[in-house]
Amino acid sequence: MEDKIWTCIVKRLSCTETEESAAVLDEWLKSDAAHIEQYLEAKNLWKMTALIEPEVPAEDAAELIHNYQQEEPTNAPRRMSFWKYGIAAALTGALLLAGLQFFRQDKPQPVEWVVHKTEPGRMDTLILPDQSTVCLNAGTEIRFRKNFTSEKIRDVQLKGEAYFEVQHDKTHPFVVTSGDIKTTVYGTSFNIRAYPNEAEMSVAVNSGKVGVQHVPSGDTAIFLLPNDKLSLRNGQLVRSTLDKADVSSWAQGEMIFEQMPLRDVLATVARRYRVEIKAGTEDYGDCKLTARFKDQPLSAILKTLNISMNIAARQVNDTIYLEGGNCM
Repeated sequence: MEDKIWTCIVKRLSCTETEESAAVLDEWLKSDAAHIEQYLEAKNLWKMTALIEPEVPAEDAAELIHNYQQEEPTNAPRRMSFWKYGIAAALTGALLLAGLQFFRQDKPQPVEWVVHKTEPGRMDTLILPDQSTVCLNAGTEIRFRKNFTSEKIRDVQLKGEAYFEVQHDKTHPFVVTSGDIKTTVYGTSFNIRAYPNEAEMSVAVNSGKVGVQHVPSGDTAIFLLPNDKLSLRNGQLVRSTLDKADVSSWAQGEMIFEQMPLRDVLATVARRYRVEIKAGTEDYGDCKLTARFKDQPLSAILKTLNISMNIAARQVNDTIYLEGGNCM
């Protein structure tokens, strides 16, 4: 039944639906609320793999559930009109293959993950099984399935910061999940910063095109091109531009802070130099720093904090104690 249902979904999304396939899909959707969630996820994959124009609005899940809980079924011709907006006419192998994954989730399968971590104070480069390259910043963890190359979707989970150079494969989308952000690509180079203890997450593109979705909001994907950056702070997405050289500047030993909250700056410094930073009773909640450091020693950064914010620093072995300061 799985293959038949997926074929019905593809027909609906591609505007090739028949009365028979519509009836089968409607019955399946009405039978279980979980099926509606699977349908919406499959529809989102269709969008994220660029088969739908990015400006097409996403249907509200609650409205869809309400529609399919009505006693009288909707007729097929009206459904065809409802789903036709901006959907590509041709079916693709990528979607047909990837879609089956959603239905297999009904039958939990044991998943083996390969985990790679970098300790504070060191960076590392990792070659994935598909020959994609990932440069990992300090204090970063990346996970991918053991059978990575045989999966329909190249699924990667990230905590921390990494710069990706993804091998092009249009039939196997490359998806990075980092906190509340999901980034989908075919083959491109981009940077993701998503440390669990920082207030901001970001995705920046060096080459190619990526689709970024804020998963909790359920909003449609935002598509980024080279030099685009998308940041998430307090549930709000902010788009900006940056120099190409800055996308992966940290991999060349440079730290760039653009109005970054001081607490995130201190977390970055602690990871880079493998030290512990203690601020005592100071909060620094309203403090932000704009500065660039290229292969600078820790003492130079502490001096900058002292000059710009009047923060005194005292180092005892691998611990930095901060005192005083203001944000003016």
